[in-house]
Amino acid sequence: MSCDGRVVKALDSKSNGIFPRVIWNGESIIDGAAEALSLLKYRHGKNVCLVTNNSTKSPLDYLNKCKKLGINILNEEEIVSSSTVAAYYLKHKLHVRNKVYVIGGPGIGKELDKIGIQHLGIGADHFEDYHSEERIFDVNLEKDVSAVVVGFDPHISYAKIMKASSYLKNKDCLFVATNEDSYFPSTNPLLVLPG
Repeated sequence: MSCDGRVVKALDSKSNGIFPRVIWNGESIIDGAAEALSLLKYRHGKNVCLVTNNSTKSPLDYLNKCKKLGINILNEEEIVSSSTVAAYYLKHKLHVRNKVYVIGGPGIGKELDKIGIQHLGIGADHFEDYHSEERIFDVNLEKDVSAVVVGFDPHISYAKIMKASSYLKNKDCLFVATNEDSYFPSTNPLLVLPG
């Protein structure tokens, strides 16, 4: 039996499979990824889902990226990101009803909006006069923050870390991280992208 025959036999004998690798790197698709996913779905009748621990985008954002890269077999409901899981976890498992402070990108915000959880912190958050020590003590904190969610944030700053730490000082404030990566994949082998 050929290698192709063994692969087909293995695929036909399984109803589910997990392929723990990326299908793109940055804005470039991995060679053969779109074709492989299409074969799984249409030739072998498998359910195909995209699951990612990248919280920077919403499922709709990922669907648009898939289409741009030539992956046209998915719909929004077949895409789950760590921002989706974090929002679901906050609402349905932790029963968060108050605001959430986010150190992260718009993907987290979109998923929190979708399920009706108020949030703050997305985007740049710097002191007006970073060099003035007195300014640090004038930061206003929201009174009803019940959780801090952390994901990738290109605007990470001392102000954000200070606010998150201050909210978490309350023993009832919950902490949720969207992923545990120590670094992210990069097309530049010399560059480390901290996770």
